[in-house]
Amino acid sequence: MAAELHHLQGTRFAALALLLGACQVLPPAEQARGTHGNVRAASQARAAELSAALDQLAPRVRALLPDARDRKLSVWVQDVPELYWLPRTVMAEADGFYAPGLNRIHLREQAEDIERTLTHELVHATLGPTWEALPGTLEEGLCDVIAAQLCPASAARLRAGRLSSASLALGSIDFELDASLPSLSFLAQLRVDGATAVPVDPLDVFRSSAGLSSAKLSPHVKKALYGLAGMVVQRIVDRRGLAGLHELCLRARDEDHEHVPTDWILEAAGLERDTESWRRALLEGLGQEELLEFVRGHPDLATPALLEFLGPLRAESLPGPVLRTLRASLRLPQSGASIELLSQPEVLASLAQAWNG
Repeated sequence: MAAELHHLQGTRFAALALLLGACQVLPPAEQARGTHGNVRAASQARAAELSAALDQLAPRVRALLPDARDRKLSVWVQDVPELYWLPRTVMAEADGFYAPGLNRIHLREQAEDIERTLTHELVHATLGPTWEALPGTLEEGLCDVIAAQLCPASAARLRAGRLSSASLALGSIDFELDASLPSLSFLAQLRVDGATAVPVDPLDVFRSSAGLSSAKLSPHVKKALYGLAGMVVQRIVDRRGLAGLHELCLRARDEDHEHVPTDWILEAAGLERDTESWRRALLEGLGQEELLEFVRGHPDLATPALLEFLGPLRAESLPGPVLRTLRASLRLPQSGASIELLSQPEVLASLAQAWNG
């Protein structure tokens, strides 16, 4: 009876596999073959461009990673990354994903930095079995750290988004605003609070796999866990290198742990269990380049405070002459990063627009 039941179950699974195979989305029309795989895209030029990127990035990813797999990959560049049209596999927040059963990477055509996204997914595709000991969302953090290293042009923007999202999920980000005119000065504390009243528990980064499409997590929590994972992995890599992070995986396997214990990771990253130590570590990772990217994304951050400072002048002056003499700097106390606000066109435009508001 047990054998018959097994046979029936196998028949059902085979039928399901056939159904899902029939429901796969069609591949993009054009393709280009390279040394490390086949790339399909809407145009031949785009396929060739990404094929060259794959051939350039795949060996660099393998060279960085201990226990790296070398495999031929397929890459599909789509308007929306998806695998099946039924059931839908759209990952609304993702610029790409890796389908391990097919050895295929799916990329969003309009990704912010498609080569960085490709690199992130290449890390998933390249990790050998010993890396499965990384718990929770840490594999995503590893992918981000390597993608930032190999694609430096957009690395600061990536870190700014990840670290600020995680910081806000744990509470707030505090800034110091220092402004002056030839005869007047102003100092203010600015606080940006998180979007939710329920902060994320940072230790959830070891419990929840935010990168899985099956993860039942809100976009807010997923973004926070990605930021936390990247911060943890970066701190370990800064202290021990990628080899040191991999050694934790090997040690866990040797001692019969399914995953690297939390205490080992905390020790390697120089972190405590309390939320405030995590928030402090996140903010310490926001350097000058990351602060600049954050302000570019939130150009009206200091506008209300600066308009309050300029209040007496707004009724009797045009904005141009006043803003040309205004000096304003924004500082993150935790990292010491500081930028000149009015050197950013987006900030000037925000102030000018709100002048008579």
